[in-house]
Amino acid sequence: QPQLTLRLLRKPGRFVVATFSSAFAQLGLGILFVWFLDLGAVGAAMAFCLGSAVGLIASVAMSGWIWSGRFSSRLLRGMLAFGLPLVPAGLANWAVEYLGRFLLRHNAGAEETAVFVVAAQIAGILGLVFYGFQMAWGPYAFSLMQDRESAAIIFARVTRWVCLVGGVAVLSIAL
Repeated sequence: QPQLTLRLLRKPGRFVVATFSSAFAQLGLGILFVWFLDLGAVGAAMAFCLGSAVGLIASVAMSGWIWSGRFSSRLLRGMLAFGLPLVPAGLANWAVEYLGRFLLRHNAGAEETAVFVVAAQIAGILGLVFYGFQMAWGPYAFSLMQDRESAAIIFARVTRWVCLVGGVAVLSIAL
């Protein structure tokens, strides 16, 4: 993933440009397809796919020389062997995230959909906090791997704090 490469190389400006280009493209296309063209769930799916393509193009452009080189079918086979099993889970996650409201509205009604939307927004706040941590932690964690003893101590401390803070946050929302 070009965006992951930008994070690992600690290029925050380029990462922000690539990420925001995808987000704004998805938002703009979503408004166009769902609101103005009245395409419903199909329009939302189209907006997601096309916005993601815009983000991919921006990510590759922001990565620059990193992605230049030769094609390797051996490397491609290895990547596909690792990545293809993840596709069904990614599609299921996308379907739940983007199609849940449409299906709930169709099958349950407006009141139940409104309750779901509020609950999803509350959960989204917690998810946003953990996503921000995850984005920052990845490059830092990889940079620690040269000193395995220090890394083990830091990983244990971070895991303890993430579990404690996350557990308290989830319990606070649940109660």
